[in-house]
Amino acid sequence: MENDFTHEAFVNFPPLYTEQTQQFVGHGSVFDEYSKTALERGAILFGVFGGRQSEGVNFSDGLARLVLLVGLPYPPDSIKLALKRQDTGNHSGPPHLDRTLLCYKNVNQCIGRAMRHRMDFAAVLLLDSRYRGKDAKYLSGYVQESLRQRAVGDLESALESFYRTFHDD
Repeated sequence: MENDFTHEAFVNFPPLYTEQTQQFVGHGSVFDEYSKTALERGAILFGVFGGRQSEGVNFSDGLARLVLLVGLPYPPDSIKLALKRQDTGNHSGPPHLDRTLLCYKNVNQCIGRAMRHRMDFAAVLLLDSRYRGKDAKYLSGYVQESLRQRAVGDLESALESFYRTFHDD
């Protein structure tokens, strides 16, 4: 297989941003820098489920056109989770169900951060075979309706086709 990586590709590669220990939002923040660059020429932002980017940040319009969700963010079955069950009075289900519901709530919130209004769009890649399992029923309805399984080799053409259906102003 021929190596397509060239100096030109390296120079044109979008800048990378990651969550930092400092405040993610606010004047002069990583989010401000990322947003400006993403809208001007594209950028890549790495984050974690439930991290600083998960609350109070909207990645609407051109700020998140491709979202990769790697793995499932199951919380530990810890004292914190036990206290949450106690506070809500939910003693009917097994602890693993609580963990599953919290996990998929986090996934759905993450997907929702990228699509903030009816005309917004994003390709979301769920990169874990467990998304095809019995618990996939906890994904939001619109996500379940649009799920498509693709082979890795077909991904580029599928994404190109997806993006051709939208016009980015």
